[in-house]
Amino acid sequence: MKRAGLMIVVLTVALIALATVKPAVADVPAGDVILSTEYLSIETDQGRRLSFPISVKNRTEEWQEIELQVEGPEGWEVGLKDRGYFIHKLLLEPEDSQTLDFEAKPPENAEPKTYTFVIRAYGSDGMPISELKLDVTLRKEEKVRKGLTMSTKYPKLRGQAGNTFSFKLDLKNDSDEDREVSLSADAPRGWEVVFKPAFESKQVSSIRMKSDASQGIDVEITPPQRTEAGEYSVVVRAEAGGDRVEVPLSVIVVGKRRIELTTATGLLNTRATVDKDTTLDLVVGNTGSAPLENVRFSASTPVDWEVTFDPEEIPELPVGEEREVKAIIRPSPKALAGDYMLTLRATASEASDSAEVRVTVETPTAWGWIAVGAIVLVLGGLGVLFAKLSRR
Repeated sequence: MKRAGLMIVVLTVALIALATVKPAVADVPAGDVILSTEYLSIETDQGRRLSFPISVKNRTEEWQEIELQVEGPEGWEVGLKDRGYFIHKLLLEPEDSQTLDFEAKPPENAEPKTYTFVIRAYGSDGMPISELKLDVTLRKEEKVRKGLTMSTKYPKLRGQAGNTFSFKLDLKNDSDEDREVSLSADAPRGWEVVFKPAFESKQVSSIRMKSDASQGIDVEITPPQRTEAGEYSVVVRAEAGGDRVEVPLSVIVVGKRRIELTTATGLLNTRATVDKDTTLDLVVGNTGSAPLENVRFSASTPVDWEVTFDPEEIPELPVGEEREVKAIIRPSPKALAGDYMLTLRATASEASDSAEVRVTVETPTAWGWIAVGAIVLVLGGLGVLFAKLSRR
């Protein structure tokens, strides 16, 4: 009886001890933890970093502590990552799974061929429980991609000086890290170059980009108003760390012909008499962005008026330059004293301008004395007439 009682006590203590000790994980046989991926064999460009998902699944009904190891060719940087961190161990719930990113970066001298990688999972007892083999084929490429790439579909635009030329560029951060990319441009002196993120209005000189991220960039280029016709080059540059990429853009400025006609004093009025010529000093200028050729002058006048110009024609007028022209005005002999309007014009190919000038016609001096004499004679005759009538 005493021995039976002692055994009961021992069993009771053992059961209590087992009940109070909870194992963290259970040993798991091979096949109950599965490593899998949709991409067992891939092909990519020589020198490019790889990244694709790997699934780790716990098919048991108990918690599992799983150690992960990746084996790859010498010189390759390999690992399993999640949210930017390298993962070496997992603790998975029963019937749960976890997705990690398999990443591999080849060395710069990696030859174009097929490389094999092995991912292994080990249980808490250190025994292998799952294995996954991956084949990566590097194909030969003449140019290995750098850390930055930038391109545009339309590198050449055409328009008039003073207008804004809007280019759309695609910028990509091909590196394996987030980075700040600075933007700049080499343009002719006096030109304005503005950078804006696509679909935004704010101007920027740098932009923060995540790894493998792309960003649309709007580049607005405005040449000065009087830029001469021709093709101009603007080089847009993006830089981050030791990486630098450039995109040449071409702006074709179409010549804009514009002419301006005014008087030397800026006043659009003058005086004239019917008995002599009156000279009005004019100034004609090229205010466009293309040379003017064969600039001719003409006038719309009242009946029997004459207007001639000296010179009658200017063979060539360069951009930004002016010439003096004299308009010689002769009113009609029958013109009465008063104000008259003349329209003076300067015309060249694809450009013209006019000036409305008021001409005040005054009575000539000789005719003024004749008029005074006539008035004196009339007044004298009236005086004699009144004297005779008063005697009667």
